[in-house]
Amino acid sequence: MGFRSALCVRIFLPARPEGSWKVAACFIYLSTEVEQRYQEFNAVLLEAFDESLAGALGSTVLNALYATLLKDYDIPRDQLPYRLDTVFMVIREIFGLQGAGTLGRAVMRRLYRKLNLEFDEDAHYPLDVHIYVAKRKLANP
Repeated sequence: MGFRSALCVRIFLPARPEGSWKVAACFIYLSTEVEQRYQEFNAVLLEAFDESLAGALGSTVLNALYATLLKDYDIPRDQLPYRLDTVFMVIREIFGLQGAGTLGRAVMRRLYRKLNLEFDEDAHYPLDVHIYVAKRKLANP
C-alpha cells in the first residue's frame, strides 16, 4: 500500500492549569485509497455547501461570499472543506449566530441526504461533529 499525502490534524492541548490552550499538530499519512475516499467526501460536502447556500441566499450572495473568502481569508472555493471553521466564522460575522446556525444545519441536512444518511434534527452539534458523525456512519454502516 503506497502513501501519497499527509493530513494535518490540529489538536488543542491544555498549556497550563489555568485553562489556556496551545495548538499541536500531527500528521497522519494517508494511503491512496483513503485519500481518494477523503477527497470524494469533501467533494460531496462542497456540493452540499454550494447547493444549500445558493438555495437559501441565491447564487449572487454565494459568489460574493466566495469572493470575500478568497480576498480576505485566502480560502479558494476548493479549499472550503478544509477550512470550515474559518468559513463559518465569516458566515457568523455576516449573518449572525442564528443565521449561521440555520445555514449550517441546511448544509448538514443536504450533506446527509447526498450520503443517504439519516440526519438527526434534534442534535445541535457543531459542524465538525456532524461531519465526524457522517464519516463514522459511512465507515461503519
